[in-house]
Amino acid sequence: MQTKTNNTGNLYAGPLISVIIPVFNASQTIERTLESIENQTYKNFEVILVNDGSTDDSCEIITRYINARTNSSGISYQLLHQVNKGVSVARNFGLRSATGAFVALLDADDEWLPEKTEKQLAVLQNDPQIDLIGTNFNNGVIFFSGYAKTKKLHLVTLKQLLYKNFFATPTIIYRRAIVEKDIFFNEGMKFMEDQNYWMRICLAGFSCAFLNENLVIAGNGKPPFGHAGLSSNLPAMEKGELYNLRHVYENKAIGVVEYNFLKLFSTLKFLRRLFISSLRKNV
Repeated sequence: MQTKTNNTGNLYAGPLISVIIPVFNASQTIERTLESIENQTYKNFEVILVNDGSTDDSCEIITRYINARTNSSGISYQLLHQVNKGVSVARNFGLRSATGAFVALLDADDEWLPEKTEKQLAVLQNDPQIDLIGTNFNNGVIFFSGYAKTKKLHLVTLKQLLYKNFFATPTIIYRRAIVEKDIFFNEGMKFMEDQNYWMRICLAGFSCAFLNENLVIAGNGKPPFGHAGLSSNLPAMEKGELYNLRHVYENKAIGVVEYNFLKLFSTLKFLRRLFISSLRKNV
């Protein structure tokens, strides 16, 4: 493992990881998010926060947090600013500023459990064929071919992603080679842009894997859809998923029969989510 020095002068074994965090009015959660990075058992990070035109005191909180750790933390921080353009533009701004050998994605209301980075990096370094790795979150259980938690590491193909979006954004770490191929988030999408990103990474020939361990608390533990924020707009999420299926079809990764079946399957998932969401609201 290589040794790098960050801007505080501290030495850490292992490659530099760039952590990209878009921030919009996150004053209630951002400090907890940053603490979860500080608490990682792996320490060689540059943290790039992109203020997406916040109107609350998020930037003041971030600045105080950074200044309080200038002489004690082994982690370097940058706070970048843009007018409000949305999360995809903010992520891309951060990605273009990243210098690490790996990129990790995190949102301003999410938290990493302490061993999250160390466990993912061990997989990436032990298997150079894996380019991107995500994990489970919020105590979820993901089934692969009859296995639940009995098999922890699974390769995820493009075909599997068409049936289920296995990857939550704050669980992801991937190699810099993906950024160097000019693969960025679709800035015109507001819903299911993360699924679109993973699919385009697969279409470019990169390999993805899923570590079936719960290593992230996403959105303070809220359900993945139908609760609040963007994930509560189920019709828009369905429109985004159908757009993604068409994108894969137009790139000739699936045939017309499978494409039509997947559209039907997506519609059935959408109806199921509507039903589950209505039940939650009535509880």
